[in-house]
Amino acid sequence: MTATLKQRPPARRSAGTHVHDTLIIGAGFAGLGTAIKLREAGVEDLVILERADRVGGTWRDNNYPGAACDIPSLLYSYSFAPNPKWSRAYSPSDEICRHIEELADRFDLRRHIRFDANVEGLVFDEAEGVWDIATSGGDAYRARTVVAASGPLADASFPQVRGIDTFTGQKILSARWDHDYDLRGKRVAVIGTGASAIQIVPELVKVAESVKVFQRTPGWVMPRLDMATPKVAQAAFTKVPALQQAARTALFLAHEVAATGLVWDTPVTTLIQKIGLAHLRVSVKDPWLRRQLTPDFRAGCKRMLMSSDFYPALQRENCKLITWPIATISPNGLRTSDGVEHDVDCTWMSGCSSWYLMRNVRAYQDRGLLHPPRRSGRVTLFNDIHLARLRLIGSMLDRGYSSAHILEMLSAWEHGKDLADVLGLEKALVTPWGHERPTTMTIAEARELAGGSDDLQRLIDADLVRLKGKRAVTERPKLLQVFAEMRTYGMPLNKLLELHEQVQAPIDEISRALVNAGAHHVAKQFEPDLEPTSTEVTELITTLVAFRTLAMTSVTASIGASIEHAVERVLGDYLAQLMASGSASENVS
Repeated sequence: MTATLKQRPPARRSAGTHVHDTLIIGAGFAGLGTAIKLREAGVEDLVILERADRVGGTWRDNNYPGAACDIPSLLYSYSFAPNPKWSRAYSPSDEICRHIEELADRFDLRRHIRFDANVEGLVFDEAEGVWDIATSGGDAYRARTVVAASGPLADASFPQVRGIDTFTGQKILSARWDHDYDLRGKRVAVIGTGASAIQIVPELVKVAESVKVFQRTPGWVMPRLDMATPKVAQAAFTKVPALQQAARTALFLAHEVAATGLVWDTPVTTLIQKIGLAHLRVSVKDPWLRRQLTPDFRAGCKRMLMSSDFYPALQRENCKLITWPIATISPNGLRTSDGVEHDVDCTWMSGCSSWYLMRNVRAYQDRGLLHPPRRSGRVTLFNDIHLARLRLIGSMLDRGYSSAHILEMLSAWEHGKDLADVLGLEKALVTPWGHERPTTMTIAEARELAGGSDDLQRLIDADLVRLKGKRAVTERPKLLQVFAEMRTYGMPLNKLLELHEQVQAPIDEISRALVNAGAHHVAKQFEPDLEPTSTEVTELITTLVAFRTLAMTSVTASIGASIEHAVERVLGDYLAQLMASGSASENVS
């Protein structure tokens, strides 16, 4: 068992504190299911600690608009406690929560539950072979075994995004939804396109004035065939439970077959991807938006998403997909790395949980990125240094570094190597922000995106597109997006390419100046003769990341301001010429 609970002394207890056979933390699906099976096995001396005032777990906490399960209802229940009354193929959160409440009543579990009991500490008494459990309310419990059924999404908090504390608008977490906040007529920013976001966005576009969806990585989205369960089917499942069991078994086998393409890379993986791409092609007509929403990794590498209304929502007039990285959150909204300020009234983001930080702990340890934790009894304890390192690793991965590169950085510092040589500062400071993932498409799609065969050939001659068999590959998809948008204003491609060549040289000069400044600053902090601490490693690489962010933000802001001033000057000169021309015409007449 792995725990991130604070190892604090248990609450004060008397010498006669009862020792339970089993203590369960959490009264959600996992906690109640464990209690049911323990009682079936004859274990009656058990206690369930729940920090809220009612059962339900994640389905109690996540009641945002559109919240629903992405697993079919017939599968999302215990086989020994089926629910024949599911109203839909994919049940909404409130219905699932009611089902959990019904489980607690049906199996007489409420007498075992202690509500408002938030567990803060676990200590294993080696001499007595007993766990001492402390709660925030001061109550103490003892048990021979402990089941941590708190779930991976129990603790939600705002992610550590630069500038988040400066935002003056409304911040909302999916797991802490503010139902008192009126979203009608508001400008809303949705950060992320994960499982919660694809459920929330279709609901937001119905009421908000505008919705901007900030996407880091597109995911594989499969159609969700949701429909109401006919009353006749509910009645049949109630009267003949074997029918529901047969339907459940069929769904189970179908999902197991699909799992062979998600856990392993098999022909089923290719089939899943074909279904996902077909769903995207049918749902999204705009070729460039399809490009932005097409994953560049195999299905199964990340959580599969289920939705039939997310793609249509993105194409609503009041919704826009933003794929530029977020540089910082500002008082009035968000600033992306292209220097654009997005003013919004409200930002929504998925809650960051301890599970998010801990999800790859074993892999990080195996690769040498994380020092071994301390053990107390059968519990693995991670301290603040481990958590700081995990946040650092997550931050670096989010910015485009590979785990091998991160390990090289950490090893360089810890073993006294020349950091400036090992890091490859030009790549470290510039590439993760400026790098665009190559995009592959058919030659027909590339021709459509370029605007014709002649323009496609011009892009090939400019090394912006290359042909690879029957496919076309571009290393600069976002640049081509800008070209496509500018062509809608009547600017020809050859003129755009000429402008691109003119501005590339000075931009390269700016990059070299920034890289040299960063290398000089980092090299001064590095002392190869001293053994650095993990905190120093964190501070150094955080400085590196902060410098990169500052450099990109300042450059984009400066260029943006310069362009605005140039536009004002050109527009002023043009208007002055028009006025002078008008005055001259009046004098002649």
